[in-house]
Amino acid sequence: MFQIVYLSSGLREFRETDLQEMLEDSRRRNELRAITGALFHREGHFLQVIEGAESEVRQLYRSICADRRHRILQTLWVEQIADRSYPDWTMAFSDLDRMDGRSMPDGFEPLMNRRGLTEHIEDYTAKVRTFLQIDAARRASSSDPLTRG
Repeated sequence: MFQIVYLSSGLREFRETDLQEMLEDSRRRNELRAITGALFHREGHFLQVIEGAESEVRQLYRSICADRRHRILQTLWVEQIADRSYPDWTMAFSDLDRMDGRSMPDGFEPLMNRRGLTEHIEDYTAKVRTFLQIDAARRASSSDPLTRG
């Protein structure tokens, strides 16, 4: 298994319908490629995890990098993994604009309150890893059908 995690900022604000359309398209294409992952959105910024066979993930990431909707794209890590973090998701999604700080997963609030990456990339990457571990565990243990698959 292979995983890429990146941050990006959109050129423009995404309306809820834009996000829904992008999510449906991603899920459809990812299912065909056996790619899983998660997408987090807040104030025009995105954090995304994509995982699967290395060739498929790299091909998808090249496509993402070429997408002109991004103003900034920062790769956090590219690595081999033993197991998928989001095995039940063709693309999990969290619109964090709709959550208040009390309901947001531990450790995530400071990650998306950014107008640019101001921390050293190593420190920031460590925070993202922690957040993703917490989020993946929360989703895996959820009995709510809206947070599964």
